[in-house]
Amino acid sequence: MSAYGYSLPTTPWLKEKLSDPHFILYTRAYSCHVQTVQVLSQALTAKNQYNEIPLEKAPSLIECAKAAGFRTIWISNQEKYSLYDTPTSVIASEADDQIWLNHNAGTDLKTEVYDGNIVSHLQSLPDSPRTLLIIHLMGNHRAYWERYPKDFDRFEENDWLTGTYDNSILYNDYVVSEIYKVLQSRPDFQSMTYFSDHSEGIDEGLDHNASIFTWSMTRIPLYMAFSDSYVENHPDTLETLKNHKDNLFTNDLIFNSMMSLLGIGNTKYDEPGNDLTSPAYDSNPDRFRTLFGEKRIIDEN
Repeated sequence: MSAYGYSLPTTPWLKEKLSDPHFILYTRAYSCHVQTVQVLSQALTAKNQYNEIPLEKAPSLIECAKAAGFRTIWISNQEKYSLYDTPTSVIASEADDQIWLNHNAGTDLKTEVYDGNIVSHLQSLPDSPRTLLIIHLMGNHRAYWERYPKDFDRFEENDWLTGTYDNSILYNDYVVSEIYKVLQSRPDFQSMTYFSDHSEGIDEGLDHNASIFTWSMTRIPLYMAFSDSYVENHPDTLETLKNHKDNLFTNDLIFNSMMSLLGIGNTKYDEPGNDLTSPAYDSNPDRFRTLFGEKRIIDEN
């Protein structure tokens, strides 16, 4: 991603937004694992690598939002029933409204439509005073060459595998820019958080597999965008979030930050040390882990 310093212009929209005070780009975000189900089972629930909550006892972000009076919507271009997606679909099934664009099933990650088709569904969503919308993109998952339309076949100067990955990143940047364009124009828009479940070992010719782990599989993008009204009404929260932009973070802590952004507090699941919106966020590098605690992130180099 060129927004993170890559030499090719793979994320022109996001790079432009780096100078926008409504945006915060986090520079040291990592995944808690390198496979989707493992990551989302913690990113979207109160369970994380740093607490003792059993997964089966951990409420999901959707459950908490519904209990707080939010309308919850899940839109996905991943498969609903497959070896890789069904456990995530259990969490998605709790949402009030679900839109599934991808009707394939099985062991292959196939797309029927490109991620950009999600935008038309956003345009038809009614306004609501309290809404949690979760969008699960197919994104840059191998097979990369199937993830973007021909118009985004731009980076042929690389080797074929890396070039197709770069093309998929470029298309993803475009898709998220279109999603943001629709959402930020809504009167009920407050904030948008984007993160990846994991990355790919593309420089080593690998995808993502815990048995052949490389650090590039766990370095992920994380950024947030906020409305004018959120910036005006929550200046202290914004300042705290910006203060943490260069701190280590693992995506199993998304739940904690989202609970605060949604204004859901004073629960037994509050963990200020794991919440980017809190001045008490524990940024001690020694504590951060991946592969469910197996590897210390400070050991990367």
